[in-house]
Amino acid sequence: MEIGKYPIKVMSVGKDFNQVLFADTMGVVGTIDIDTGKRGAQYKGFTGACTSLLTVPQPTFENTPEKQMVVSTSLDRFLRVHETETIYRNLTDKGYLKQRLTCVLVDEEFEYPLPSRSNPDEEDEQELWDSMQLVEERKRKREE
Repeated sequence: MEIGKYPIKVMSVGKDFNQVLFADTMGVVGTIDIDTGKRGAQYKGFTGACTSLLTVPQPTFENTPEKQMVVSTSLDRFLRVHETETIYRNLTDKGYLKQRLTCVLVDEEFEYPLPSRSNPDEEDEQELWDSMQLVEERKRKREE
């Protein structure tokens, strides 16, 4: 099967098990349907060769999640997030990273911790400050 004129560098599972995400050495990222062998959608916005592709959340055999994203890193040091719901595969988010990344790992179970509204240590400290007496400055006599 001929995909393009440049070698494939990265392959990954697509939004279901019938699709494969691929990236070549020139920054072309797209999908291939395994059943038909035809090329599907192409992802835009890459200026460097893609080093890693990942579909989040990963598809399972039981059901396919409704909202999936494709997360990728490339040699231009950008992490990109593409949506998979429309046929256009729009770029939804892009961030510059200082290092050259070679792999993407996403923890799907991580929940960002929300700050607690009241901290017992802060309450104790505030009570201590409230209980202290206010010290006023003494007025100095002016020297003439």
